[in-house]
Amino acid sequence: MSLADKESYDPGNSVLKISSLISIALLGVLLIGSAIFYKEKLLFSDFANFLFRIINEQIPFIAASRYGTAITQILPLIGIKLHMPLHIIMLLFSISVSLFSIMVAAILVFKYHEYGFALLIGFYFSLFVSASFYYQ
Repeated sequence: MSLADKESYDPGNSVLKISSLISIALLGVLLIGSAIFYKEKLLFSDFANFLFRIINEQIPFIAASRYGTAITQILPLIGIKLHMPLHIIMLLFSISVSLFSIMVAAILVFKYHEYGFALLIGFYFSLFVSASFYYQ
């Protein structure tokens, strides 16, 4: 019996798989919230300064050696290069963090079958940083 066959018989694995799919759906709810509250999210905290620098310099803005934030700045940079209106660039920047989280969780679930890690991402962005929705 191969390892893949063993995993299909494990009842705990199916519960974990369903939980990870619920986690991805929860990240989708956060994505929708990011799209609805994009103005509040961007004009509230450091994102306003980040967006100002991204628009003026037209390169990713790296603050405090946080190089990983450059990947979430790709969408607004594309919007800037395409001369989109400011509200669209703000919307793209607001949803980029949530969209990145969904993509990572989906890759973990559907490509690598790492259901626990995808569940942790959902927990992190919904439970642990729920008070800081406007900071992510």
